[in-house]
Amino acid sequence: MRTDFPRIPIPGSRAVFDALAALGAELVQWHLLEHPDASKIIATSARTTSATAFFGTDFSLQKVAEKGRSLADPSGDVRKVYINATSGFANVRLPVWQHTIGGYQVLHKWLDDRRKAGRSLSPDDITHWLRVYAALQATQALMAQVDAAIHTHGGWPGAFSQNHPPPSAAALALEQAAQKEQLKAQKKALSATKKRAANVSPTGATSLFDFDDDLDALAAAAGAPPRPKAKATPAAKAAGGAPTAAGVVPHAPLDVEQALCVIRAVLAQQGALARDHLVRHVARKLGFARTSAPLAQAIDKAIRRAVRHGVATNQRGNLSLVARKIENYDRDFLKQQLLRAIPAAGLGKAELPVRFARHLGFARVGPVIENTTWSLVRSLQRAGKVVVSGRGADALYQKNRKEPHHEP
Repeated sequence: MRTDFPRIPIPGSRAVFDALAALGAELVQWHLLEHPDASKIIATSARTTSATAFFGTDFSLQKVAEKGRSLADPSGDVRKVYINATSGFANVRLPVWQHTIGGYQVLHKWLDDRRKAGRSLSPDDITHWLRVYAALQATQALMAQVDAAIHTHGGWPGAFSQNHPPPSAAALALEQAAQKEQLKAQKKALSATKKRAANVSPTGATSLFDFDDDLDALAAAAGAPPRPKAKATPAAKAAGGAPTAAGVVPHAPLDVEQALCVIRAVLAQQGALARDHLVRHVARKLGFARTSAPLAQAIDKAIRRAVRHGVATNQRGNLSLVARKIENYDRDFLKQQLLRAIPAAGLGKAELPVRFARHLGFARVGPVIENTTWSLVRSLQRAGKVVVSGRGADALYQKNRKEPHHEP
């Protein structure tokens, strides 16, 4: 960095790109300590005799093995790291202990910084150190896989483009404009979420569009008689539906999750659409031959929900997707949407990724959505906004009611 910017070689083929991108995505998960295998490591859980683990009962940090030097009680390249006379970490591989990033010996520095501060290790500290150790061990394995992937596709420099032309100014401008529009749409959706949280109805409801639904509750609270009900018309009685004031039979409620998925599918296929065109397309996709007024109202309500959920954005009357893939969303925005997707009663482990996917209008839950969901859950757990009770398949994920947030 002192002499020049690091160079990023451009893959010479899609095969090279896909191979390295998959390894890179896994590497990012490990470095953020969000890999599923990292979350399984808990200091207090039972571990195999060969696994890296804490030993002893004294948690005071009095010393740390010298960095770069051989560790105590060697057995091959496996050693012990003592933090005092009787306690420390067993089954530590020397190459992992000596691994450096940015010039720092990671495992040594983490312990030594806490020793200098006069700290003792808590169970959470031990868990964190063990996860960092696992991340470094995985990093070394992934580095070898990266080298192998490059070798398989032609090695250095054959696997990479030698004379890759730079993108034209026009192409760069288009890409930058698209990114700005996407970011603007996400910021607008995030701002709308905060605005709805601040502007609640007099009865405490947080719906942006349906404040009139609370009039009956207000009347009842004031001791006033309820509003008169509309009389059923012969047509309504014959249809077997509940009549409205105008004598029109309202449409049966749409399945909200299905409607969101259909809205996403239509916008992905058709591009930006005016609201009335989108309503008609969604109706056809749902299997309706004609769009009655009650059906149009139900779909319009679903479109409003899609905007609130960040599925779509409304730009001057035209609706378009905020993001085609979950990885294109802003992470903070996804955290807010995940909190909104969790009902008060909570969700089970199997149901949570599915509910979150439907909340964003995704009909299928693939590995990317599932991994993203659990990465967000772990982040929200660390922030104290999500709590989990039970373990394994019986785990129940709930919002922490002690954290102030609002539901739309």
